Order: sequence, then C-alpha cells, then structure tokens
Amino acid sequence: LYTRVLPPNSYEADFRVVNRTTTELFFIAPDGRRIRTVMPVPRNTSIPQENGRFTISHQDSTQTFDIVGNINTTRSSNGEVYRGIELCQTWDNRYICRQQCGPRGCQNVCRWERLRVQGDQRVEFKEIFVTKKMSIHFVSPTTGLDHGHFSGGNNQVERDYLYRSQCRPFPY
Repeated sequence: LYTRVLPPNSYEADFRVVNRTTTELFFIAPDGRRIRTVMPVPRNTSIPQENGRFTISHQDSTQTFDIVGNINTTRSSNGEVYRGIELCQTWDNRYICRQQCGPRGCQNVCRWERLRVQGDQRVEFKEIFVTKKMSIHFVSPTTGLDHGHFSGGNNQVERDYLYRSQCRPFPY
C-alpha cells in the first residue's frame, strides 16, 4: 500500500471524476507542486452527477480512510429569452466534380453527392445557471474522526432551447 502523508495545512485542491471507476485528487503544495492521488471507485458505488451522498470505504479505495461525500446542484434562470443564429450541421445534395485519370488520360466526372455541410439556424433559448458544490470528508475507519476535508465546486451555463429552426446549409 502506497501512502502519501501531507502535513496539516490548508491546500488548494482539484477533484476529478475521471471515469466510472477512477477519481483523482490533486493537492497543490505551497511550493506549487501538484500532488496527484488516484482513488479507485468500486463497481458497486456510484458518485451522483447532480445531487446526493456517496461513501467509499477504505477497503474499496485502497486508502487509509473512508471517503464520505455529498454533491449539491442548483439550477436557476433569469427568465430572459435570447434569440440569435448558431452554426449547425446538416445533410445537403451537392454537385461534385472530380478529375479521374486513367490509361486514356484525365477527365472530369460530375455527380450529385449527399454531404454533411455547415449551415446556420435561428434559435431561441434561456440560459440556465448551474452551480455544483461538492464536499468530501476523509474519515478514519477506526475512530470516525475527520482527518481532512475537501470542498469545491464549479459554475457553468447551459442553454434550454425553446426553438431551433431547420439548419440551412451555407452556399458553396
């Protein structure tokens, strides 16, 4: 078992869910070094995407502590409707000519082809402000004492589309 001991301090940290079976916790040391800790997530444990609690025992995480976490997500909107034009992709029939060369020389061969092309579309949407907060406690499995705590979060903006016109392909 590999153990990394950090002296008591307040650290800047970054927690990432890499995939369904792995999480990473990066501590930023006072000298700027990033200290990476990989923690496996057992198959029978799911970390909520939106709201909820989770626990990973020290036996399952290969750490010397239990991990007890909570995720809280809030969504809000200012109610304003935005209108604009966005890029899109669509299928379009295009008359394509290519030069084909053979034993008798080269000639242009043209035909209609269905191609995936860029276009634009009119849209109406509301912005949804998503705030996600996570707290994790590193708890001794024998004493129940809290040996460390991580709290963090992120903010992002999602679009709730109320209307999307058909994608109009750009001209050649």
